[in-house]
Amino acid sequence: MGIACLISRKILQSVDYSILLTFICFFVAISNISNSNFLVQLLKQTGNNTYHVYFISIFLSQFLSNVPPTFLLAPFTNHYYALF
Repeated sequence: MGIACLISRKILQSVDYSILLTFICFFVAISNISNSNFLVQLLKQTGNNTYHVYFISIFLSQFLSNVPPTFLLAPFTNHYYALF
């Protein structure tokens, strides 16, 4: 951001800050959701099956962006190919 200010201050005026705020809110929501004991137990159970990981990540990606569900599911599975 410092380099952008040095190059051109107009660059900072053309940034879509609402989309940045949306992504920050997604990550905050995922962080809060991952603290739920019920959800943690559910994700631990479903994280053992490749197909469950695949379909849960697809389902969650329909409501959130692609990256936050990946961060939510990654600690609970070793099936990273299905997750990505």
